[in-house]
Amino acid sequence: QKPVERSTLFAVLRRNLSASAARVLIVDDSPDARALLEELVGPLAADVRTAANGQDALRVLRDFHPDVVLLDRLMPVMDGLAFLEVFRSEPHFQHVPVIVVTARELTGEERERVARHTAAVMKKGNALEPDLKRTLASVLHPGAAVDEERT
Repeated sequence: QKPVERSTLFAVLRRNLSASAARVLIVDDSPDARALLEELVGPLAADVRTAANGQDALRVLRDFHPDVVLLDRLMPVMDGLAFLEVFRSEPHFQHVPVIVVTARELTGEERERVARHTAAVMKKGNALEPDLKRTLASVLHPGAAVDEERT
């Protein structure tokens, strides 16, 4: 029904237009972390691009429009928080889910800033794989769990 909330419309379109695989941008300064994240999202992704810092990610975004961004917090050149500010200032990226994947505990101020711009914050470590897969499923296909429960 009209009027339609923009976030609801995007969620429905995302769920129906990208039902099987997504475009993912991984931003992390560690080559090992990028490789691990790429391996974890591989089965869910149609196209995965990587960047070593926020500035590299902005270059990638010139010709790549991800369905989700996996973002490290601490990186040289441009860190995750600086990237988020620029990323969210672009109208066509305002509704793209961002998942922060970090090894470091965030300060209260960082948590506040990150909460305004991201879908989730995840800790690197042993529980990353199941947490990441669950979180990706929920942000890429928000109605899927509800739909599966009804069937």
